[in-house]
Amino acid sequence: GGYTAPTDYAPNATGTLNSFMLVNDLDQLQAVGANTQGSYALGADIDASATANWNGGAGFDPIGSSSAPFTGQFEGFGHSIANLVINRRDEQSVGLFGTGEGTAEIRNVHLTGGSITGDSFVGALIGDGYTAAGITVSNVSSSARVRGLGHGVGGLVGNGSRVNVSDSSASGDVEGEDSVGGLMGDNWR
Repeated sequence: GGYTAPTDYAPNATGTLNSFMLVNDLDQLQAVGANTQGSYALGADIDASATANWNGGAGFDPIGSSSAPFTGQFEGFGHSIANLVINRRDEQSVGLFGTGEGTAEIRNVHLTGGSITGDSFVGALIGDGYTAAGITVSNVSSSARVRGLGHGVGGLVGNGSRVNVSDSSASGDVEGEDSVGGLMGDNWR
């Protein structure tokens, strides 16, 4: 004979088993935008200071847009992204994740320092999370400075009307014209 697996070996697990793509450096973090439906995990703390000089001073290109929103998973495993710079004064939906929707889950990551600037719907983590219900944000913190020249500006989420946030905080300065909040800007559910 051959090997026969024991019948009592199968665990009683529920849910979906996900295979995460590891993000270990700044270039890999920017590349998340190429597949906004994927599952990602930070494998290390990331120093994003170099983004201050990227794209002619515009900095990091937000992950997800209105035409290709982030709908995947981003697991930080408690790691930090330090000194992220986004300077897109004439753009809406500005943050580490520009636009997220639906099934998006972002958890266990910390944004330390840095500066996020945009027009409307500006947040350190998510600029615009309104487009579809169900985005989940948990155990996320930010100390980044957030500045919006228009409305919907928040320390963590700019437009959070469809974002479920738990066990999260924002401590950076927040400045905007209308619908401004320390954690979330717009939130009109």
